[in-house]
Amino acid sequence: MRFSIVDRGDDNSKRVAETLKKKCIDIGWEYDDGKSEVIFSVGGDGTLLRAIHTYIDRLDEIQFVAIHTGNLGFFTDYTQDEVDHLVYDLKHNTYMDSYDYDIIIVGSGLYGAVTAWRAREKGLRCLVLERRNDVCGNVRDKMTEGINVHLYGAHIFHTDNEQVWSFVRRFSDFNSYVHTVIARNADRYYHMPVSLMTFHEIFGAMRPDDIPCILAAEREKEYYPCPENLEQKAVNHIGRTVYDLLIKGYTEKQWGRAAT
Repeated sequence: MRFSIVDRGDDNSKRVAETLKKKCIDIGWEYDDGKSEVIFSVGGDGTLLRAIHTYIDRLDEIQFVAIHTGNLGFFTDYTQDEVDHLVYDLKHNTYMDSYDYDIIIVGSGLYGAVTAWRAREKGLRCLVLERRNDVCGNVRDKMTEGINVHLYGAHIFHTDNEQVWSFVRRFSDFNSYVHTVIARNADRYYHMPVSLMTFHEIFGAMRPDDIPCILAAEREKEYYPCPENLEQKAVNHIGRTVYDLLIKGYTEKQWGRAAT
């Protein structure tokens, strides 16, 4: 059997990869980058995805086996301490001949990733299908010029469930963050989400009782009995003035399409 190895690049992953390479050669396998039948990924989920995309034109010819040495290993098959177990399975064909899954998970966002992790803790085999190049779904982030950028918009984690909090802290540190938003349109600033303060900044409203009167006046100017899109629905709720100032531009930029 011809094989190749893709590792994460750190010292530990390189050491595990070298050990795995030697053990596979010892059982009669041949190391061959060009005509590999099996690709070993040594690292985390990102290393596995990199390996898949490296050989994406030969997916119907290659078997991928992932060994976890990284921070995240939701989709790996073995840990770095199970290399001997892996080699035993390879030698006796128990891995290749019994590649069945207990669970198939579509999507590697929070739900899919947590389900895969908990299932693996229970000894179940999982196949996770993901159409993107990265795991973690919409909470994926990336360090760009020293800044941690949320690729699909900012996401804030909050929970009052102690069991959930204990679980997520196994994988990452969290900082204390209080979410406050000020929106800018032209040269003026407004509080978000929309509140009495926002109506005060736009219309001069001073009391909660002022808001129904303002909205009634807005609806006199424009109202859609049967709204057909997001814009018409939003105008019905908050009026054209607030919508144009604070909602329209942000929404169309975020989703890359017209609100109509």
